[in-house]
Amino acid sequence: MTQAKKKYGQNFLKDGEILRRIAESADGSFAIVEIGAGYGDLTAELLARFNKLTAYEVDRDLIAPLEKRFERELSSGALTLICADILNIWRANLLFCDYEIAANLPYYIGTEIILRALADTNCRAITAMLQLEVAEKFCGKNGRNSLSLLAQSCGAADFLFEVGGDCFDPPPKVTSAVIRVEKRLKSYDKNFAEFLKKAFSQPRKKLAKVMNLPRGALSAIGVKEGARAHELALADYENLYKRN
Repeated sequence: MTQAKKKYGQNFLKDGEILRRIAESADGSFAIVEIGAGYGDLTAELLARFNKLTAYEVDRDLIAPLEKRFERELSSGALTLICADILNIWRANLLFCDYEIAANLPYYIGTEIILRALADTNCRAITAMLQLEVAEKFCGKNGRNSLSLLAQSCGAADFLFEVGGDCFDPPPKVTSAVIRVEKRLKSYDKNFAEFLKKAFSQPRKKLAKVMNLPRGALSAIGVKEGARAHELALADYENLYKRN
């Protein structure tokens, strides 16, 4: 068994119950994609539940053990294993069919993966392990923010459960959490995403000043003029975006 590599942010999930819960949280209505196969423990759970899986792994040292472990599934076509840096090969669409992601994501690319999945018109759902803080942001657990509103603009982001560091090898210094995003729309408006990002760039300041809005712009959509970014709901931002 190879040693975890810091450059890939490797923390291998070893808890069987958590692995099972992640696999069971995936729906299976679409093709299943795993990002970061690691030792193949989640891969095995997904293959036990679904007939077909495409798994990506960046670490070349893990490919041979994965090929040995899943020789039968690779031969039958149940598993497609791809050694690649997902961020380098992911263009507009990761797959040329509708799919959903089920993965224990490395912390350092977790946010980027979710954003790319939200933008990918072929990605229909995401079940992913993330750093707790990032998971809470996407689900808006501690109040509205640009990531939660962006996810909400595509569908619904649900916080499923927390995962302690002792469930991993090596154990990370932070708590993790699993979220599920089900997309209602196939993608988000990239200009609207930038609009939200700017709105939350200085959250302590009044939104009108941050966005350089004309006097009366907020009251015109039914929001008080002195409001700050977190006080506006998604519908408020959508109305404001259309008017500016």
